[in-house]
Amino acid sequence: MAEQTRWRQLVQTPLVSIGDYRCRPADLGRGPVETSTTGSIVLLRSGAFVKHVRGEEVVADVNHVVFFYPDEPYHVSHPVACGDECTVFRLRADVLTEMAAACDPAAVERPERPIDYTHAPSAPRSYMLHRLLVHGLQTAHLTELASEEISLVLLEGVLNEAHRSHGLTPPRRRADTSRAHREQVDAAIVMLCRRFRERVTLDDLATQVHSSPFHLSRIFRRQTGQPMHAYLNRLRLRHALDMLLDDEPNLTHVALACGYYDHGHFSNAFRREFGLTPSHCRRADLREFVQMSKTFQA
Repeated sequence: MAEQTRWRQLVQTPLVSIGDYRCRPADLGRGPVETSTTGSIVLLRSGAFVKHVRGEEVVADVNHVVFFYPDEPYHVSHPVACGDECTVFRLRADVLTEMAAACDPAAVERPERPIDYTHAPSAPRSYMLHRLLVHGLQTAHLTELASEEISLVLLEGVLNEAHRSHGLTPPRRRADTSRAHREQVDAAIVMLCRRFRERVTLDDLATQVHSSPFHLSRIFRRQTGQPMHAYLNRLRLRHALDMLLDDEPNLTHVALACGYYDHGHFSNAFRREFGLTPSHCRRADLREFVQMSKTFQA
């Protein structure tokens, strides 16, 4: 029986590509030589494989992250018959270099290969975030901005863990740097307030505030305690609540006016945020709101 493989693109944005790769091997022996056309970071969801590269045998399972580099030859074998299921991440080159340089400043001097590890441990938080991201993409629950930000958070954690395993840690920030970060985050918040009804991308926001996508995403989380896509969602939902309390009768109109692509997506987001559906909110009387507020305070 021939080896069976499947590739499915989950998302493709200007910053990141995410794909689902599944392999069912015909046998457990070492396969032919392979090369990657682009660099990629691979996280396993199930199964295992062995990557034969640089004279080493790198065992990869759900506890590991594996790095692939352009034009580097390797072989793959499968120690278990079930094969493997992986998520393949490809970051834009400048974003990957900046992310690697956060722990290893020398990475900027080798942009063709800013990281050079064969593999790294997969921390529990990274694995959980990876699985939630894939689930969100498969069920179409994530916007483009959310997909980009969650990917950056995930891969930053992956690289930090890889660097820590090699004795590298991020440098401390200076006070003047912190002030500059606050100013950039404030500028991004202003942009989100102005454009909350629109389709917003991380690349676009970063350009507007004279930052890079990775840098802006990271400092925004640090300053506000939440990612930009969550902040944007809350702006939209609070505006939607105002429209509902002003007796706007058409829920689809409310959804579209607040940046949601359909009524169902809006209703689900509203219920997660406020604990009741938009239609229920519109019908609720003061006593229900008082009772609901007590529940929130409990």
